[in-house]
This record gives sequence, C-alpha cells and structure tokens, in this order.
Amino acid sequence: MSIEGIGEYHLYEIVRKMLNKSSYLPPGTVLKIDFVIAPYFIFLEVEDTIAEIYSGTKQLLSIIEISRVYNASLILLSPFPRKLSSCFAPIIYFFRRCEERRISRKEIWLLFALSDSVIRIKLRKDEKIPIKTTFNEIFLELNEINPDELLQKLMKLNLRKT
Repeated sequence: MSIEGIGEYHLYEIVRKMLNKSSYLPPGTVLKIDFVIAPYFIFLEVEDTIAEIYSGTKQLLSIIEISRVYNASLILLSPFPRKLSSCFAPIIYFFRRCEERRISRKEIWLLFALSDSVIRIKLRKDEKIPIKTTFNEIFLELNEINPDELLQKLMKLNLRKT
C-alpha cells in the first residue's frame, strides 16, 4: 500500500522517525530545504508524490552552490508510487540533472512507510552517503542512468514484503 499523496507534513513525521538516531535541522530552518542532517551536511528534500520529484530536483539544484561550500550530499525522498511505471521518468530526470551539475553524492529514496523500509537508489560511480536510518534500507545501485536498468532492478526486489 502506497502513501503517495499523503502530504508533506505527514511525511515529515515519518522522516523524523526514520532519522531518530541522527541529528538534523527540521523543516523551515534552512530556506528551500526540508531537512539538513548532521554531522555530514546532507540536504534532504521531501516530496509526497513521485511527480513532485521534478520540483524537488529544481529545489535541490537551486542551492547547489551552498551544497558545494559545505560539501553536502543531496537526497530526494518520495513515497513508493502506486504505479511502478510512474517513477521512471522522474528518477531519471533527477539523476540526469544532478549529473549535469557534477554532483557525486546524490540518492533518491523511495519510502515504504507502513513497513518502515526505504529503497536507496544511487549511481554505482557515486560516493556513498554516510547515513544510517532506523528503517530497513534496501540499496539499489544503477550502472548508468537508464530506465530499463531501473525497471529491471526494481522488479528484482521482493516489493510485496516491504
């Protein structure tokens, strides 16, 4: 069951639970960013639908110079979609736009809130983001920015149990 469209305020509560053991600045503390996670300067943008990954990407890229000053990582979080095919284009958009800006620490997180699980998607060549959540983390690495590979890897996951 997807919680897509639940509303960002409600997702913030889930993210707080997920980051329970991490220090963070809450929403509204830093302009244009939902959470800043310490001690590694991780900028986390929360969107409550897959379609909003486009606007979330633009928000993260609007502060790219600030992220370079602090050597910050970028994470965009969204609930796992109701329809799997709806996530390919927005995820590919995120990775392509970040690659254009030469961002080497970036991930998209797809959240299964009802089972306390998160899929962490990154490019294999990117640096790992040093954060551990309280949720079950499923790591998915892409060799390249390719919707076919993304589909293949998502289909290999046993998504019914998460």
